[in-house]
Amino acid sequence: MVQSPQVDQMSTRGRVEASSPSALGGAASILSSYDDNTLMSRVQDGDKEAFEVLVARHVDRATAVAALYLADDGAGRQAVSEAFLQLWVSRSSYRREGGFRWFLSTLVLDQCRRSTSVGQASSSSGRGATGPSDEGGARRMRDALRHLDRRERELLVMRYGMDLAYQEISNETSLPTSTVRSHVFDSLRKLRGLLEGES
Repeated sequence: MVQSPQVDQMSTRGRVEASSPSALGGAASILSSYDDNTLMSRVQDGDKEAFEVLVARHVDRATAVAALYLADDGAGRQAVSEAFLQLWVSRSSYRREGGFRWFLSTLVLDQCRRSTSVGQASSSSGRGATGPSDEGGARRMRDALRHLDRRERELLVMRYGMDLAYQEISNETSLPTSTVRSHVFDSLRKLRGLLEGES
């Protein structure tokens, strides 16, 4: 029986939420030795176990980056869940020349931008944005990031959270590389000033 797109998306979202390195077993433990490009080739063929391995491998870092961008843990988890869902839906568009890291980063960025544009992050900010286990430094960083405008926060997250090169950021933002460097420097200086002002 062929599943409807809605049912398949619900199943995929469940796989994203349930995937973790400790939950992998059986064939997935063998797949975990494959590189990202090999896994994505299998995902393009509809291999959901390969998809689960990719989620388990990248979900923690992606969630940390999204939470920084949105300054909200809950909104970050939601954005990443939607990004991985979109990865599954658009898996046929993946090109290994660009690399998986870039492919996932653009999906996470798109979901974060969509979240901020509809006000999801602002509606949840301050309500459980930091949990009791959060360290003071992480909380201060999120508070400081909230005082940056969207472009400033985005450039810093892309450079230092996603570890994208300046040229990659230029490609994503359509800004000249020299402008990206200048904006990142200015944003970092502003963030440093905000953090020092709180100390």
